[in-house]
Amino acid sequence: MYIQTVALLAVDHGLASCMQEAWANWHKTLTQLLSIPDHEMVFCGLALGYEDKTAAVNTLRSGRAGLEDVKFFGF
Repeated sequence: MYIQTVALLAVDHGLASCMQEAWANWHKTLTQLLSIPDHEMVFCGLALGYEDKTAAVNTLRSGRAGLEDVKFFGF
């Protein structure tokens, strides 16, 4: 939840953000390259910067299931 809070604060200050959990897959490599102690692990990262709205990569949108396809139980 901490990383989400930082990302939301960044947006509030005009920055774009990208949460990155894939770093967990590279923890052994990062440990060697960055001399991270064995008892620590890089699990996630957060990229911050100014969005380039003209870049093609920033126009990609993923599909999502419609709200009618979501089921709630117990509420």
